[in-house]
Amino acid sequence: MSTMLTRSVRTLSKQLSTPVRLYSTGGSAGSIGSTRTDGSSDNFVKRERAQEDYFIIQREKEELQKLKEQLKSHEDKVEKLKKEIDGFSSKK
Repeated sequence: MSTMLTRSVRTLSKQLSTPVRLYSTGGSAGSIGSTRTDGSSDNFVKRERAQEDYFIIQREKEELQKLKEQLKSHEDKVEKLKKEIDGFSSKK
């Protein structure tokens, strides 16, 4: 009888147990790169953001330089074509 009671108690306790969360929902306040609960950020995040901003600025400078070179090339072509047009109109 006692074994039967023990089994029913075990079965009942398994059925009544609630799932427990065994993981954290966010990083701890000291984790590298994590957002702090008070809204501040650590030096790692600031340094990463600064490096990314620097990289983007450098890329934009390179692209701007290429565009300026292309513009200069097109302006030279336009000037050359204007001279050709002037040459044709002066021959008439």
